[in-house]
Formats: sequence, C-alpha cells, structure tokens
Amino acid sequence: MKNKIIWILDFWGDYYPIILAFFSFLYSVSLWFSGQKLEGIFVGIWVPSILGFSVAIRQRRRDRKKEFQNEHPCPIFNVRHRIDSFHFISIGLCLYDY
Repeated sequence: MKNKIIWILDFWGDYYPIILAFFSFLYSVSLWFSGQKLEGIFVGIWVPSILGFSVAIRQRRRDRKKEFQNEHPCPIFNVRHRIDSFHFISIGLCLYDY
C-alpha cells in the first residue's frame, strides 16, 4: 500500500501540469459548446499558460540542482550564475581573493 502511495505521488509530481492543462482544455471545450464562447476562449488560454509555467519551474529546479552540485569555493562566483550582468566583477573579485 505504501509503495502505491509513493508511486501515485511521484506520478502526480511528474505529470500534474499535463493533467491540469487537459482538464482546462476539457472545461474550455465544454464552455464553448454550451454557448459561452468568450469564456471558453478565456479558459482555453490557460492551457499554454499552465504548460509554459511548468516548463519554467522545471528549468529553474534543474538549474538550482546544478548550482548546488557545482559549487565554487568563492561565494561571489556562485552569484555570477544568477546575475550574468556582473560576470566580470565576480571573476575579478575571485581572482583578487586568491
């Protein structure tokens, strides 16, 4: 029983954006065919928004996981990954410290 619950939670964690987008699509189609066309179009816009946000969240999680795996000894150098505009300053300060 415990393994099944873990499997369900893993499945939901991987596929929740697709499931939510699918239900949003079904709701949009049902609104459209019930005569509420503007509402159906509005809800239909949710589908790409949900999928786009899920891609952004997963990309950020992947980047954050990489950051923690590849920590640099100089903490200022790690900030460079987050703020690219200060790239030259962080490298200069790290070279100055060593």
